[in-house]
Amino acid sequence: MDRVPTMNINRSPTTLQRIDPLKYLFRGIFETLPKSARGHVVAVVGEFLGTLCFIFFAFAGGEVAAASSNEKQNEGVSTGTASKSPALLLYVALSAGFSLAVFAWMFFRVSGGLFNPVVSCVHLLTVSRQPLMML
Repeated sequence: MDRVPTMNINRSPTTLQRIDPLKYLFRGIFETLPKSARGHVVAVVGEFLGTLCFIFFAFAGGEVAAASSNEKQNEGVSTGTASKSPALLLYVALSAGFSLAVFAWMFFRVSGGLFNPVVSCVHLLTVSRQPLMML
């Protein structure tokens, strides 16, 4: 009895890969750049997107925590709370921490995941990376 493969390894492009307009747009943009600058541009774009997503989800977690702890929820959604409870602060801290962990893990191969400016300054001072990459 022949064994059926568990995974279909088909190297031919899919329909989406053949007609993907962004692929051709980015390929055209990157071919106009010098080869020495391509990696830097990819790192800058990756760092920008990662930081934007990290800040957005950390802020959204803080807003959800503040809105859910408001006692006057029937009068409309307000994120202003009279007092900050330890549970609220823990929720905000965990949402920011998980957001940073997820997006640093997603972007560490593209840009190094250096979303914290202090980490970038340490890399700059210890000369473990090129100074141009720290901008």
